Amino acid sequence: MNKKIRNEDEHSSIELSYNRSKNIQHKVPFCCTISVPKGWEVLSACHPKIVYQLDCLSIIKETCRKTVEVKDCGQTEIDVNVLKIKGCISFLMNIEVNPKDEQCICFADSDNQDIALCCKDTVCVDHVLQCSVGHLPPLHLNCHNVTVCDVKVVPVCDEACQFVKVTGNFQLHPHF
Repeated sequence: MNKKIRNEDEHSSIELSYNRSKNIQHKVPFCCTISVPKGWEVLSACHPKIVYQLDCLSIIKETCRKTVEVKDCGQTEIDVNVLKIKGCISFLMNIEVNPKDEQCICFADSDNQDIALCCKDTVCVDHVLQCSVGHLPPLHLNCHNVTVCDVKVVPVCDEACQFVKVTGNFQLHPHF
């Protein structure tokens, strides 16, 4: 999309091509593989529990120079403000499992026979959220603007082992 910026002093316009970054869905993919022990199976309606930390993410404002073409005037440089999110998201997830057959399995707490397997990992984040020739709004990270979506649980089997791969995305919802 092109946007015209009016320079009142010179009565000229600058046309910039840019993405409407406010409407772009910023997603960071994650994946974790969990080994399922022999004799156990993942529940058929598996819904992983996922917890994640945002402590290592930062919002960074940068300014860079961009050369643009000014109609009837030639090229000129302007300041472009860039809002970025950088750092990492650590996460921990678990899935519930049951014994496959009527095996001799004992639970320490006979009233609670839920058991889960887990994995942990970290993903790196380096995304441009918005570019502007104007002022950039403040943005604070929290669990409302970084959410989990598109979670899928896929069994991965080979002759010796059984695994479950859990994939999904952390979605960044910048609210400007």
